[in-house]
Amino acid sequence: LDQPELTAEVMREGWLHTGDLGRLDEEGYLYVTGRSKDLIVTGAGKNVYPEEVESLYRDLPHLAELGVVGVRSARTLSEEVHGVAVLEIGSAAQVEEALKQRAYQISGTLPSYQRIQRRHLWRRPLPRREDGEIDRQALAAQLQGDRHQGSERVDLPPWERQLYQQVSRLTGLTTGEVMAHREVPLDTLIDSLMAVELASLLEQWAGRSLDGVVRAHRPLGELAELLRPALENRPWVGEPEQPFWSQVVRGTPAAAPGTSLLQRLFWRTSGPLLGRYLSLECSGLEHLPQAGPYLIAANHLSHLDAPCLLLALKGHADGLSLAVPRGYAPQAGLWARLIHALLNAVPVDRREGFAASLGRLRQALGPRRPLLLFPEGSRSAGGKLQPFKPGIGLLALELGVPVVPAHIRGTYEALPKGNRRPQRQPVLLRFGPPLEMGPYRARRPQLSSYEVYREIAEALHRRIEALGTGA
Repeated sequence: LDQPELTAEVMREGWLHTGDLGRLDEEGYLYVTGRSKDLIVTGAGKNVYPEEVESLYRDLPHLAELGVVGVRSARTLSEEVHGVAVLEIGSAAQVEEALKQRAYQISGTLPSYQRIQRRHLWRRPLPRREDGEIDRQALAAQLQGDRHQGSERVDLPPWERQLYQQVSRLTGLTTGEVMAHREVPLDTLIDSLMAVELASLLEQWAGRSLDGVVRAHRPLGELAELLRPALENRPWVGEPEQPFWSQVVRGTPAAAPGTSLLQRLFWRTSGPLLGRYLSLECSGLEHLPQAGPYLIAANHLSHLDAPCLLLALKGHADGLSLAVPRGYAPQAGLWARLIHALLNAVPVDRREGFAASLGRLRQALGPRRPLLLFPEGSRSAGGKLQPFKPGIGLLALELGVPVVPAHIRGTYEALPKGNRRPQRQPVLLRFGPPLEMGPYRARRPQLSSYEVYREIAEALHRRIEALGTGA
């Protein structure tokens, strides 16, 4: 057909621009992964391909169709991954529940950016183009138009609706979506940090201790029933004036610890020997702040990681503290206990005792005395960077300090898991520019605290990954 305008859109400088996205494998085969106009770009800057997400969820039970699109959120001003599941004709209510449960299981195995963030169950077919492919623009437009049409029940007592509204505030889900998850374990909705805040809020509302009623395995509906006697006749305490973890941090006095005697001895004696033995090479030391306190976030391969980082700080810091899981050192060997003593290890309880742990971490942090964290939570023997826990974002944002990303290589070969004696192996340590918290504090009016914590964790993950590739 003679349509010069359309031709000009796809023919530029003699090349046909199809709009397809793809990748080449090591053998030169081309794989088409989707269309550029369908690409979803999340608030964290991740590229999400709808066809790929659909393939990850392809074994959902009783599924007739599945369409994945990006829908712009009025709250975050970025795209969210929405999935529309069309059920088989004649599906009953229990079939819908089976599909939901399987969706939760699949989501638990995927990185956060590949998960379906908002799920819709339809009985009508998906809109399709003449070639039979899903019309993603039409589907996204329908979801965008329907976003204000909630499915919230109106037959709930005020106290129970308030409970769901508080879970909605923590998670970023709508109240209707929270109520749709009443029969699944609580940890499919909230993480351990949210659970601590929710438990504290409920006890304040109830005016007494609730003896660990908030449990990860407990469905939200069951939790509501257990809370009924304590809450149904109690007035609502009102929205917190400040974010919960901000209040916790400000309630803990800061400290300015001095230099550890053991660390000074390490810098003068065994440290230089270890550095020469391992052929330790450092770069990026100019990025270490010299004035105020800061955090260091690093990948974790071996028990040698922290001593190598401590050695690299000589002349650039007065000391170092290390956050470790509570109860880890006594169960580990003598080598690990020695390292923990050398590094002023601060035990962290990630669940019930995290508020107290946060206070200890703040007191361990001082000018020219950074706090070292391994955001992966455990060693990665394979060397591949694991997802980061949001706790690193919480600490950085609430303490109001920058985070210096660090990448270490060679320590696993020098001291693999299970070995006690280091082997001669070159170790490379690279620091990057600090991640400042100002831009993330500015995000708080648009996002929940936990969404900001995750953004910080994902930004650090990208920076450390880039340091590892030399970027």
